Amino acid sequence: MNYQSNLAGELDDTIFLQETANQSNEAFVQALYRKYLLRDIDLQGYHHFFSFLANGKGTRQQAIATVRQSPEFKLQELKLKVKGFDYSRYPRRLNLGCGWDIKPGYVNVDLHDFAKPDLVADIRYLDLLPSGYYEEIIARDCLEHMPRCDTQPVLKEWSRLLKIGGILRIRTTSLIDLFDLFKSEQYQSVEGQKTSWFIFYSAHRRVKEIGILRDLPRF
Repeated sequence: MNYQSNLAGELDDTIFLQETANQSNEAFVQALYRKYLLRDIDLQGYHHFFSFLANGKGTRQQAIATVRQSPEFKLQELKLKVKGFDYSRYPRRLNLGCGWDIKPGYVNVDLHDFAKPDLVADIRYLDLLPSGYYEEIIARDCLEHMPRCDTQPVLKEWSRLLKIGGILRIRTTSLIDLFDLFKSEQYQSVEGQKTSWFIFYSAHRRVKEIGILRDLPRF
């Protein structure tokens, strides 16, 4: 089923509560999902929110606030906000998870807007960008911050964006190098061991960078 919505940030909770004031809790919960998450409610969500309201554990306003704080809502909000991004006005190189490392000649993409990237988006989900379009993608110090189960889908998504012959440059933590560092003579003192453990827990200091040439789809 296709649901229409304004930008998530423009949803008016007061108006929604007024529109659903005469509805049963069951109907309200269904409307809540359709309006704020743009989909039908799942069984788990139905039982959670229906019990929440029916047993007097909270109010409808609190149910809305809970949905607004959910990762799914925030992702929908982000997708809707970037829907009008005109990729054709930008270079054919991506700098993913850029943080403060804003690179000229690249589309700088980050989940947060503090460094004023060209595009604020979740780099795991870049369906607004075209397939087979980009000459180079840089992703430095990104993969180690994602759940392990996201690794293959993310690499598949980034591969989709590259044109044939495009290069994906990944920099991420290298445990093998970290273990070699622990064994090295210079880190065998007490202070050296303290330093090595600090490096382990801030592992960006010891990384491997690789370049992957896309000649054929890899996934």
